[in-house]
Amino acid sequence: MARLRTLGAARVYLVFSAGWGLLWAVSFTLSLVYQVEVAGLSPLELVLVGTVLEVTCFLGEVPTGLVADLRSRKLSVIIGLSLIGAGTVLYGALPSFWPILLAQLVWGLGYTFVSGAVEAWVTDEVGEANVQPVFTRGHQWVLAMDMVGIVLAGLVAVLFGSLQAPLIVGGLGFLILALVLVVAMPERNFTPAAAEEVSTWAQLGSIAGTAVRAARRPGLVRAFLLISLLMGLTSEVFDRLWVARIVSDFPLPDVFGTTRWRCGSRCSRWSPR
Repeated sequence: MARLRTLGAARVYLVFSAGWGLLWAVSFTLSLVYQVEVAGLSPLELVLVGTVLEVTCFLGEVPTGLVADLRSRKLSVIIGLSLIGAGTVLYGALPSFWPILLAQLVWGLGYTFVSGAVEAWVTDEVGEANVQPVFTRGHQWVLAMDMVGIVLAGLVAVLFGSLQAPLIVGGLGFLILALVLVVAMPERNFTPAAAEEVSTWAQLGSIAGTAVRAARRPGLVRAFLLISLLMGLTSEVFDRLWVARIVSDFPLPDVFGTTRWRCGSRCSRWSPR
C-alpha cells in the first residue's frame, strides 16, 4: 500500500489505462454471445438492452459531470469504476432479461462517472503542457491490453466452461481497480468549479431549444440531423443482432470443443447441443 501511495499521477493514469483496457475486453468481448447463448434474449430484447444502455449514458453525462466538477475527479472515477464492476457482476450472475436490463442501467451510469473525469484529473495533476505524452502512452496501454483481454476472455470462458465467467471476473476486476485507485490516486491540484460555471439543466434546456430551432430550419443542420438519426436507428439494430445472426445461422469451426455448444435461457453453463 505504501508503494502505491508513492506513484505519480502519470504512472497512476497508465495503471488505470492498462487496467481499463484489460478489464473492458475481458468483460465485454463475449458479451453479445452471452446474451444470445446463455440468457437466450430475443431480437427485441437484444435491441432494448442496447437502447437502455445508450439512453442511460446520454442522460447520465450531465449529473455525473457535476460530481467531477464540484466535488472531486477522484471520487467520480472511483464511483464510476465501482458501479461498472457491480453492474458487470450482476450482468453475468443473472442471465435473464430483467437483471441484464438493470445491469445496463448500473454500469452505464458508472461509465458516465468515469467518462471525462479521469482525463480531467490527470490534466489537473500533471498540467496541460505535460499531459499530451501521458494521454498518448495511456492510449497505447489501452490498445495493448485490449488485445490481451480478448485472449484472456476466451481462456476464462473455456477454463470455467461458462460465458458468464468473463463477465464476473471482469466485474470483480473493476472493483479491485477502484480499490487500488482509492489508495494510489493523488488529487492535489483539483479546484472545484464555481456553481455558476457548471452546466445546469436550465442551461442545457436553453442550448437544446436553440438546437431545435436551428434543426427546424431548412439547410445543412436539418439534413445532418436526419442523416444522424437514420444512421443511429439502423446501426443500433445491426450492432445488437449481427452476433445473434452468426451464432444462430452460420456453422462455425469447433475450437477446443466449445464453439458448437449452446445453452437455454436459464442455463448457467454451456452444454453440448
